[in-house]
Amino acid sequence: MKKILHNKLYMTSFVSDMISNFGDVLFYLVLMNYVLLLPNPKYAIAIVSISETIPTLTTFISGYFADKTKNKVDKIIYTLCLRAVLYLTIGVLLGFNPSLFILILISILNFVSDISGQYESSLFIPISVKIINDEDRESASAFRQTASNILNIVFRTISAILVGIFTYQQLAYINAGTFIISMIIILTIRKKLKNLISDNVVSPINEKRNIYADFINNFKKTFDELKKFPDLFSVFLIAPFINGVFTVINPMILLMISEYKNFVFVNPQITISTISILLTVFSIMGGMLSTNIFKKFSLLSLLFYGLISAVGVFLSFYFRNIYLLSIFLSIEVVFVTALQPKLNARTINSLPKDNLASILGILNTYAQIGMIFISLIFSWVITFLNTNIISIIFIVWLIMLLIFIKLKRSELNDK
Repeated sequence: MKKILHNKLYMTSFVSDMISNFGDVLFYLVLMNYVLLLPNPKYAIAIVSISETIPTLTTFISGYFADKTKNKVDKIIYTLCLRAVLYLTIGVLLGFNPSLFILILISILNFVSDISGQYESSLFIPISVKIINDEDRESASAFRQTASNILNIVFRTISAILVGIFTYQQLAYINAGTFIISMIIILTIRKKLKNLISDNVVSPINEKRNIYADFINNFKKTFDELKKFPDLFSVFLIAPFINGVFTVINPMILLMISEYKNFVFVNPQITISTISILLTVFSIMGGMLSTNIFKKFSLLSLLFYGLISAVGVFLSFYFRNIYLLSIFLSIEVVFVTALQPKLNARTINSLPKDNLASILGILNTYAQIGMIFISLIFSWVITFLNTNIISIIFIVWLIMLLIFIKLKRSELNDK
């Protein structure tokens, strides 16, 4: 960990990223408060949800174009400048009287900013590979995850205070300022970053080529590469199904609270706050433990224990016991957050570096599909199935995933 903290280039880029993240947290809170000013917030909430969800499914596109981009460091600076301009424009729009039309314009600009930020992150992937050595990558990932979780608590607190002090228009300008500060920080290390990567000559995008076919080919190549690492391939193969299960836990908690008066700590508000605090605290703990206690655990072992605790979560739903839920959910979060740095490091260290942004974008999009699909199914089934049946369905599903992982672990141990 000391090597990470003393890596000035890494820490400088990390600070730049966290400052822009603060802007994102601040503006999301502004947006959530703004929709409540409208006479019919349901449509507004739907618009905001769509504008926030779609970018998560397009990382393979941003990764593809990032790999084809020359002068990546300069393009990162341009994207930060663009995002600053976008939020300055949003600030102007927030000066008008609240309306659905204004919200639509703001959501479009916010959507463009999110896509631009996604592209910026993809551009930084090949640079980050050079900043951190392979042997330090897991520690760096764990540090980033833990520090981000801690800072997010700070960011939310500060944002809540700022919303009570400044107007929404002023907060949009503050958000624009965070991107300007990030841009200035990157400018101070621009030369050092450019020395790390030779990207003046990259494979150009051939306009005559079928880009759709190119994407399909990249998907195939990505999973062909993953097959060389059976444990890594197994994790990503079932990632959409696992993410889908984990996605429904929060809405399931809200559903249980709404249906059963005993499924609370004192009252619903305290229950939601308590669970939120538990998730944050044990997320931080999982990131910290990943570099010591869980360092020798395999990917499949961490995933296996995480899924066992997830079975406990749905058993808690079935028996309507909020205390059991808190215990199993905390254990699950520890294993899942301990898995993430190890998975990130293994993925980056194992797969080809020449088109890493495309590969990570494809894997991220593939993993996100399950979250969207299961969320839609869950939203449908809660209209006609009770929570006990839903809990049983997910328990059976999780047991099937556990059997798959158990077989894969045995298969790998035999080799």
